[in-house]
Amino acid sequence: MLRWLLEAGADPNREDKDGVLPIRLAHLAGRADTIALLRDYGAHEVELSEKERFFEAVFSNDGDRARALLRPALVAAFEEEDRLALNRSAEHGNIGAVRILLDCGFDISFKGARNWGSTPLHGAAWYGQAEIVELLLSRGSPIDIPANPPEESLPLGWAAHGSTNCRNPYGDYVRTVRALLAAGAEPLPGHADMASPEVAETFHAASAGRDE
Repeated sequence: MLRWLLEAGADPNREDKDGVLPIRLAHLAGRADTIALLRDYGAHEVELSEKERFFEAVFSNDGDRARALLRPALVAAFEEEDRLALNRSAEHGNIGAVRILLDCGFDISFKGARNWGSTPLHGAAWYGQAEIVELLLSRGSPIDIPANPPEESLPLGWAAHGSTNCRNPYGDYVRTVRALLAAGAEPLPGHADMASPEVAETFHAASAGRDE
């Protein structure tokens, strides 16, 4: 799509509504292919801040460079939106970035101060990102931290609800729920009712196993 737009005459140096150039966004997303394409069509070079270079390394899956850039002064300068990078990576299924951010010391339970704020485990569960759920659990992610008001529910409930309301086509909600149950998450009576048929069956099977 981007190549088609550029070939049709789109300006590679047109800023977005926040005044940010496309090539800067490409750097922050770690998209070397997009950067090269924009340059081919005349995009201006940009100078990245230390923080931007850190996140470029993270989202390029360059853990060594990210860790080399991570200094106390940079960590102290992180704002809430920066600290939510782990949450967004978990939601989007970027397991490479999740690993790097965890290795760099990002808070595995961070949910920010906003309404509806949720931990990385909540987000991964909502999108059925089973591999990331398993990674977060293996790194010690708590299963009993509620989301911020007004939701205040746990990751297992987000997985159940997500299986019918998010329905990420690339997600594996059955595997996600099984991982959470294996980690000790306690299902509530309404979880099976809000879940997809396959996930509901997983809840029923788990309940039957406990009753035996």
